Amino acid sequence: ARYDHEGAAVEKATILSIVSMAPQSAFFKPFSWRMHAGWDQSGYSRKTEFSAAVGAGYSLGGRSGYGYAMIDPELYVADGANAAAKASLGVVFETGGGSKLTAEGGHRFYGDGVRQWVGRACGTHRLSSNNALKLTFDYTDKDDGPQRTFMIRFSHSY
Repeated sequence: ARYDHEGAAVEKATILSIVSMAPQSAFFKPFSWRMHAGWDQSGYSRKTEFSAAVGAGYSLGGRSGYGYAMIDPELYVADGANAAAKASLGVVFETGGGSKLTAEGGHRFYGDGVRQWVGRACGTHRLSSNNALKLTFDYTDKDDGPQRTFMIRFSHSY
């Protein structure tokens, strides 16, 4: 949830989020993929929209860190439907003790011709097998100017 000068709004409500990044090696050539579904404000307007995406790509590296490239077809539904494709590059560094640093930047191309820069940097510290503390910075181009968001989050997985 979020409350600001525009009032109260749902910032993000995730139904399902799965990420399977498997770095390639000389012998192992896995396919990396991710998907999400839920409500958020990642589109180019300030509306909370239902969004769903299934992306695929490749990653290279090892246990301590890797880089990746992904393509994510996305669907946004609010007053009407809007489709997009996001191309992104990212890096992940495992820092030990259950902590990791990630950074991703990309460009989203909407079906109606709008283009949008997006970026994220995140530090995650695992508190237990099901709990983590995250510090996140998100950058998103919006129709009325860039949106920069800093978040401290606690996440619990089942």
